[in-house]
Amino acid sequence: PNPYTLYSAMLTNLSNSSYHSAQLEVRKRTRNGMQVQANYVFSKALSDASLTRGLEALLDNNNPRVERAPTPYDQTHAFKLNHYIPLPFGVGHRLHSGNSILNRALGGWGISGFLTVQNGPPVSILSARGTLNRGARSGSNTVDTTQNLEQLKAASGLFMTGNGPYFINPANIGADGRGVAPDGSAPFAGQIFFNPQAGSIGSLQRRNLNGPWFKSYNMALLKDTKLTERQSIQLRADFYNLFNNPNFYTGDLNVNSSNFGKFTQQFYSGEGVGPRVIQFGLFYRF
Repeated sequence: PNPYTLYSAMLTNLSNSSYHSAQLEVRKRTRNGMQVQANYVFSKALSDASLTRGLEALLDNNNPRVERAPTPYDQTHAFKLNHYIPLPFGVGHRLHSGNSILNRALGGWGISGFLTVQNGPPVSILSARGTLNRGARSGSNTVDTTQNLEQLKAASGLFMTGNGPYFINPANIGADGRGVAPDGSAPFAGQIFFNPQAGSIGSLQRRNLNGPWFKSYNMALLKDTKLTERQSIQLRADFYNLFNNPNFYTGDLNVNSSNFGKFTQQFYSGEGVGPRVIQFGLFYRF
């Protein structure tokens, strides 16, 4: 080692990742205008880096393979369905009237929707202690645990309590809100996570748990009215997260945080919707 160097860094492209999946898609279109499309993806993405763009320090330069784990964007199960169903009213449908004005009012109605059901993002249980590498480069230090993977999955998920929702079973969290007892103290009853020992990086693999499932159904009730061959008016009501299903989000958890294992925010979908949102629109198309 150079005695005049405080610390040094070597930059190199040594990371790699893999992605495998099975994909199934079904489409159906009928003569009356109904359309349904559904797809399911079962996949696994693994990598020895958590960043898709940027610099990331290794926890242990002598053992880079220990970094390999599910990626932050890994998603084992994803099911999506979209549909459009014209309502059977008006000209050309079973329920119609001999009155042209009434037919215009009854016709052109339809229901569309988009359903998403997928497992939550990968979650790491971290200590963030510099027990092997220097502290500033040990943000991904994990913890030691007495549990196997099945036991950890049983101790994580969604636990509704009078004190709010939790990702980690409150029975496995200390009275101070942390997942570990204070340094120098005996473990508390139910403790399953421990800060890593000096010279180690934690025995628990990164990102081996998953946040709660994300479930959302967006629906629209709409009516199209033809004015001319090229002009029409559309009246619609959009219901985002129609059933107001609460989806909770958690990123990586620090076992030494006083809010360890507690959900502090909802999972917002791609359109920026958490709790149910209803909007109405009137569109002139030409």
